Amino acid sequence: MSEDHNILMNDNQKGFFFTLSVIFEKLRSDGIKTTLSKITKNIYYKIIGVDFDMQTLDQLTIKGGNKNLGTICGSSAEHTVQHILDSLVDFDKSILDGTFVDYGSGKGKLIIFAKNYGFQQCIGVEFAKELCEIATNNIKKLNIKDTTVVHGDAVDFTIPNDARVLYFLNPFHKSVFEQLLPKIISQSKKLNKELYIVYRAPIYNEVFQNYPEIKHLKKDYFRGDLTEFYQITTS
Repeated sequence: MSEDHNILMNDNQKGFFFTLSVIFEKLRSDGIKTTLSKITKNIYYKIIGVDFDMQTLDQLTIKGGNKNLGTICGSSAEHTVQHILDSLVDFDKSILDGTFVDYGSGKGKLIIFAKNYGFQQCIGVEFAKELCEIATNNIKKLNIKDTTVVHGDAVDFTIPNDARVLYFLNPFHKSVFEQLLPKIISQSKKLNKELYIVYRAPIYNEVFQNYPEIKHLKKDYFRGDLTEFYQITTS
């Protein structure tokens, strides 16, 4: 696993005192009402058996040959995802009529959020069998429709004809992107509308610059987080 990935994993596994510091920071940045709402929601998830906890990949059953090129199973804060999806709709309101695809979907929190946001269909692509099973259970427990998880390597996944958004929260090493992006560009030629790419925590965004078919739209900083927005046109 790369040094960059080890840093990311260590930052997400600092234990109890780190968790307390995060809670206090959220109280400061979000206010008591919003923070308590989030805590209440997390308690509800625990009661009904929904699991969105972070998890490393070490002991999981991985499909494909890229196990050592993946990162920790984590998730973005909901206000960050809300901001990102709002930005996408500002680009093109019609994206909600299509499919949202999350690469490295983990336990399914993002695709559940995206479906509740208004996308017609959401698909998660996840190479860890156990995470797919947890995500499927989460989707069922929360009664989320038209939302599925595909167990497989990202490079082997074929995007659906109505795909509008591909989402990456730094899910893997640049060598996987180098295999995946040419396939996405090739597959995008069959689509009827423009395809948008969201790359969160873009450690390897230089890879995207190697393909003239991928147009950079926006670099966005939000509450200390960085997101790159791209577009692949059908013409």
